[in-house]
Amino acid sequence: MSKWDEVCILCGLRAGFPPQFIAYNRTKSKELLQWIDEVLRLLPKDNLDFTSRRIHTLLDTAMDAYSESVLNQHIMMPRLRAFLGTWRYFHTVVCVGYFEMDEYFGRDIVWSSDWPDEFGFPSGRNVQVKRAKIVWSGDPQVRIYHPIAEDTGSDTDDSDREKGSEEKPIPLSAAHAQGRCLSFYILEGPFYYLKAWLDLESMPSRSVMFSRGKESLSFEGELYEVINSREGRRDGLAGFLPYINYGDLRESVDQYQDCFIRTRNSAVHTTKAIQAHLEGEDLILAMLEDCQAHLYARPDVWPVPLDLKIDDAFPAKKLLPYKEMERTTAFLALPVELFIQILSLAPLSAIFTLAATCTEAHVQVTSQISRIIRTSVLSDTNETSMKWLLPVSTIPGENDRAFEVAWKWLAMANTNSPNSVENPFHHPEFPYLSFMKACYAASAWGMKNRRRIWGMVKQFEKIWRDYRTKGYEVHYFTHES
Repeated sequence: MSKWDEVCILCGLRAGFPPQFIAYNRTKSKELLQWIDEVLRLLPKDNLDFTSRRIHTLLDTAMDAYSESVLNQHIMMPRLRAFLGTWRYFHTVVCVGYFEMDEYFGRDIVWSSDWPDEFGFPSGRNVQVKRAKIVWSGDPQVRIYHPIAEDTGSDTDDSDREKGSEEKPIPLSAAHAQGRCLSFYILEGPFYYLKAWLDLESMPSRSVMFSRGKESLSFEGELYEVINSREGRRDGLAGFLPYINYGDLRESVDQYQDCFIRTRNSAVHTTKAIQAHLEGEDLILAMLEDCQAHLYARPDVWPVPLDLKIDDAFPAKKLLPYKEMERTTAFLALPVELFIQILSLAPLSAIFTLAATCTEAHVQVTSQISRIIRTSVLSDTNETSMKWLLPVSTIPGENDRAFEVAWKWLAMANTNSPNSVENPFHHPEFPYLSFMKACYAASAWGMKNRRRIWGMVKQFEKIWRDYRTKGYEVHYFTHES
């Protein structure tokens, strides 16, 4: 059997580099024709400027410039490098499991209540946790993860991470495929996001369900049991979890996660670029947007205001197609602080809908929108929170990167308030509406991927809550931990 890329169980990305080209040479012709056909359907029916032959030439040239024959284009193109360049926390992984117990590798997990305990697997009580870097092994079905030294804080230079460890490699096997290996890895960056964003405090204590456990498990030990006590097992090739929605990333691994076209879901951006007569790198960027390249973008790139005019204007009032209310409702009559707290718990779409119901609602929401967003961003427990916009302090350097950008946003807001806060996101006049618009913009690939990873964490939060409230779906462990 050939080698396969094995993905992070949290974010669905392989360890290392993003895809290296748009399409495989062997499948390019077929996929190019499908792309052209979609573009032609999207162009105006009276289009005379772009024939099928012209579009073929444009797309074919772009795909050749970012093909298997010209690797590492994400490093060569400056605008791509900002998003798809090397991020060390996508290169290194956190391995969780048991790595020095040979008897736990290669054994089928088939549990029966009639079997003695020795047929089980170790619980999360003494689980091992190692930071590592992937290398290829001689066995095509086994990935070897070399333990690495402590983090020094640089987010791009990987050289120091290969020093300082004499430990033997970790054989995390892709034979997990058949459910034979309970050990797993999570990319280091997403692992830190999981620890920072998972709302364990809102869940019942683990001891409520597992009363026989004398001590609480470590975070990693509990994660190990959450993943390995469910009936659904990781798939046999890339390692996706069956109960997690990875979106189009499930289609991204065709043996390797090497080409962007596997996650293409439209031709809209390509069509707009062609209509605007864009070529070269500009056209490639549009094509990559249709391929959802943001799925692979480093999630610590906050949008910079540059010379953009700060726009804190709420969308113009557009009333819904029913009679506008003529008098103040009890909700709109609430004290401002309570009004803000309630709306901070609602999705943005619901807030915009409320603003469209009547003039008074529009005025009130408009006047308080930045405070509403600010409350949502700074909230720790809100299910609709936009906390993902904030940096995570456990990733070295992330606070500095985010604060540097945030101070620029604050400076552009021309605030007259004294600069007395250490954290610019806590400043009362931080332009949250403008900042949020920039983070949701199509060009903000890093923020789109950050928001996606936040959503993945919330999926893990659900199964974690099930584990704490319902216990094991299946009991593979030697004893209740």
